[in-house]
Amino acid sequence: MKKGMKTEWKDRRCISIKKHTLQTLQLFGTKMGAMALGFLAIVVATRVLGAQGYGDFRFVISYIALFTIFMRFGVGDSLEYLLGNNEKNELDQEYIGAGIVLGYLLGILLGGITVLSGLIIKGNLGNLLLLCSPLATFSILNIFIPRISVGTNKISRFSTNNIAYYGIFLAIILILPMDTLKMLYAYLGSVAFSSIAILLTFKPRFTNLKQNIIKVLGLTRSYGLHVYIGNALDQSTFKVDEMFITYFVGTLYLGYYAVAFMLVSPIVELSVAIANVRYKHFARNEEISKKLLRFNYIWMGISVVGIILFRGVLVDIFFGGEFEYSKLLMIPLAIGIFFQGLYQPYVTYYLSRGRGKYVRNRSIYSTIVDFSTNAILTPVYGAMGTAVATLLGRMANWIYFAYTYHIKKDHNSNSIEDLSGVK
Repeated sequence: MKKGMKTEWKDRRCISIKKHTLQTLQLFGTKMGAMALGFLAIVVATRVLGAQGYGDFRFVISYIALFTIFMRFGVGDSLEYLLGNNEKNELDQEYIGAGIVLGYLLGILLGGITVLSGLIIKGNLGNLLLLCSPLATFSILNIFIPRISVGTNKISRFSTNNIAYYGIFLAIILILPMDTLKMLYAYLGSVAFSSIAILLTFKPRFTNLKQNIIKVLGLTRSYGLHVYIGNALDQSTFKVDEMFITYFVGTLYLGYYAVAFMLVSPIVELSVAIANVRYKHFARNEEISKKLLRFNYIWMGISVVGIILFRGVLVDIFFGGEFEYSKLLMIPLAIGIFFQGLYQPYVTYYLSRGRGKYVRNRSIYSTIVDFSTNAILTPVYGAMGTAVATLLGRMANWIYFAYTYHIKKDHNSNSIEDLSGVK
């Protein structure tokens, strides 16, 4: 009897490992595919629109994306946590329905801000913002898809979202004649269509809507807003390096830095995929698997060594000899990305356990390190100083997480009832 139970447990564990492995590879593969499609779309868009037309297109998309980032208010993160810690799967569809309603209400607010911006900004750019405002309302729903996918562990939806709107957008601009406005409609329309289509596959239910909206908003107040503040700080520090380079050494070296960072950044995506796939597992277990941490160390180590050894070939093939300085910048940046990959499982672990304040405090610490190291190193060493500052910032993050988890052994979790205020 005991032998049979042991065999059954091993079989279930084997199936679980295979499932997580397939989900991780699927998510990583589609992320790489999305990057490739995005790169192709940029090539086509620049050739069709020209420098000025593409600049206008990029401005409108970046403007909407910026407000999308800062108007989430932690609702998507709260929904992810609610789904990840929910043991009654039949409630998932109701929570998703409530999340969709909140996401679209935030989208309407985003559309209103886009209209207001269009009225304030004069000329062609203002007109483009006004005309694009209805489609902009779907942008926040699109960024809810990864959060819902991770919370429910339905990673295939996350994977589909990675490539769906880029694929649709690329097909449209290859087939139909384009100008700047039509290309904006094609892009935002692709985002809207793929968002609706993928969200419907979760089979959302809109019953008990008021109760579930209150629950999501209650969780947002006590958890999601802390994560939101942390994310806002993180995203601001990701741009501080570019500001320092532009101010102290000019846009030429910003170009070198941007190319170097673009080439090294994809190696972290497998670590991100692994962490996302394990979100629900982290929420229900006291510790992170030692095997997972060991694999992540090995993967990041091999990847960083590989990218450093072959950096010259990569730069020469894709960008040519004009970007020789990017090869030097790739060394400290790759090491920085190594540390970023190492701390991905810890980030997801603490998020899954409701530690919003902890993640927020880590972001404050990270912001201080990033600003201070950039302020000291960039004026003296230029773009190389910025690259080293990036390395030190990522390493400081890893030390923060590793110390908390391994030395302090802080594996505590906040209960969902305490966080939401709704039992």
